[in-house]
Amino acid sequence: DVEEGVDAQMLSHSEALYEKVVATSSDSGAKALAALWGDILATIAFYDAHADTLHDKVEQPVWGHVSNAIEHIASAATYAPGVEGMPSLDELLAVLQRLWASRFPEVKETDENSSLNGSNWDVRVYAAAAYVSLAGRFGADHREIVDMFDVILADPVPQVRLQVVQNLQVLSHVAPEKMWDLAERIARNEPHNSVLSHLLHDIIPRFIWHDVEKCKVIIEIVRARSETIRRDDKSGRDEVAKQLGSLTAQLWCWQNEAIALEWLKAWVSDPAAHREFCT
Repeated sequence: DVEEGVDAQMLSHSEALYEKVVATSSDSGAKALAALWGDILATIAFYDAHADTLHDKVEQPVWGHVSNAIEHIASAATYAPGVEGMPSLDELLAVLQRLWASRFPEVKETDENSSLNGSNWDVRVYAAAAYVSLAGRFGADHREIVDMFDVILADPVPQVRLQVVQNLQVLSHVAPEKMWDLAERIARNEPHNSVLSHLLHDIIPRFIWHDVEKCKVIIEIVRARSETIRRDDKSGRDEVAKQLGSLTAQLWCWQNEAIALEWLKAWVSDPAAHREFCT
């Protein structure tokens, strides 16, 4: 029973922390972020002091709320490490390392088309989002943040990997070669269709005009993979194919890239097998 004793006190602490997160706007100043940091430390301290006696059921909500709060600080434009009571970057990263070690979200049996819906108690999802936010601002001087992208992309849960895939552009100014290396790795290896489609929908269009050759490489890798997928007669399910069709139209109609015409010809030659590319 977690409604009494130290378990109830622990949950009360974490719920109060989450209420503070909700009450702290994304443009809050140093005072509000410092107060949120203080509540994070108090929640973790209480957990550590009673870790031996706490019920397993409190682990996920407590660390889920801590992860929400940490991500809130990391993503705040007003976060300035060590200023006016806000955490130093080392302090923030130390808590993030602990969050990253969480078992939540746990691995579930999924397929390449499973839902990406999650919970605000998905600790590693929020830890990954925090690393992504920090990378864009501090990655140039703190390579360990950028290196976490490799670790995140190796996570077995697609919702966690999605945090990097849909925000890969944050590396464009701090580690551009790394960004393209990761994009190619995602294109070759990402097993979840919706996560892969986010690479094509959220990232490639940002660079398709001024880095067209690199974008064509990524598109070709995904296109070649898509040709090996056995399709069924259920229309509307292949988001990857739809994004490939959109990008191919962009390359041919607006950028006059000859390779895009070759892709289009191949699809038109077998419209039944490639209907998702052309919708």
